Amino acid sequence: VASTRNEIVREETNILSDESREPFCVRWKDNRDEWWAHHPDWEISSENRTHYCFAPIENREKAAVFRRLYDIQFRTGDCSKVITKPMWSSGWGADFANVVDGLKHAHDTGIPVEMRVMEGAWHYSGKKDASKPVCESKDMYCYFLPLTSCAANPRRPYEGTFMSGVYEIHQGIGRWLLEYATRQQTWLRHEVYKFSKRRLLIKTPCTVMHVRRADIVLHAEFSRKYRKIEEYVKALEKGTKNILLLTDDQNAIEEAQALFPKYNWMYIDRPRHRGTEGGWENQIPSNDPELEVIVLLSIFRAVRKCSSFIHTQSNFAKVILGEMQDTWGVDFYRVDLDEDFEREELYNERNARSANLSRQFSVKSNSDND
Repeated sequence: VASTRNEIVREETNILSDESREPFCVRWKDNRDEWWAHHPDWEISSENRTHYCFAPIENREKAAVFRRLYDIQFRTGDCSKVITKPMWSSGWGADFANVVDGLKHAHDTGIPVEMRVMEGAWHYSGKKDASKPVCESKDMYCYFLPLTSCAANPRRPYEGTFMSGVYEIHQGIGRWLLEYATRQQTWLRHEVYKFSKRRLLIKTPCTVMHVRRADIVLHAEFSRKYRKIEEYVKALEKGTKNILLLTDDQNAIEEAQALFPKYNWMYIDRPRHRGTEGGWENQIPSNDPELEVIVLLSIFRAVRKCSSFIHTQSNFAKVILGEMQDTWGVDFYRVDLDEDFEREELYNERNARSANLSRQFSVKSNSDND
């Protein structure tokens, strides 16, 4: 059972004490969420079947950012001035770009920020109508460590964004703040570990291919186009064999297998919508928000094993890019199929016509991840 936010924030630990700075390991049954919430300059260093381990963050600049943010959010910030930002329910990348925007403002100004679901539920913590909640709070704290000890003030929500580069969550301080915001509770990290071991058997060397479809053609004048699998395949490095296919469209998997059978297509066998059938911003095809979060966090682990990336522009692709850059640096092979197009071409009503590119293919699944 996930630790509740109140249990974690009720007693703050002095992170400036003279306790040991040596790495240490504990059994999975030993929940250290409260300890970690108040030791921001530590990170998970390794995991195995029985234990998980902590170590001090080696990057001194990142550790300093985490300590400053913790001090503002838990120790020195004036809670009477707390800024309350509504949680978005758009997509994973956009939702956390919004969180990062708030944390960056707190870091820069010294004013605490708290996230709050204003109505219903965050769509990854329950249906938007608040049914099937993962936990009582129905927000990001069903899964992640608390961001502050200050209570939200729903009467004074801040609806906008503070940064012009709000979506730069794949690099610089934006990447660090995303990591800070998504420090997983012990129960979740254990589930992700087990899922990754059972369901994501990655053959290397490999390429990540992210095919974004679903509702991108439903954005009216901001619609983006569906692209054929063929366009992604043409961008592959010579000699590519193993492809980790990430997509929100079941038809894309069948298209890949039917038209390009010489490749080893690796993917997660899980519920997906076909084309636009899920409608607008419906990111929970399984009707199981907890499963969707476990799948996403498992994906972020898996992509680190691959050394090249083919994609189009999306916030989710930026999260993937950040994970891969953490492993390979910035100079690995990557192709953004949208890179050479003007904004007017990428976002317009005409792109909605490309929805007919998503169609069913009759193929037998050959996934290694069943």
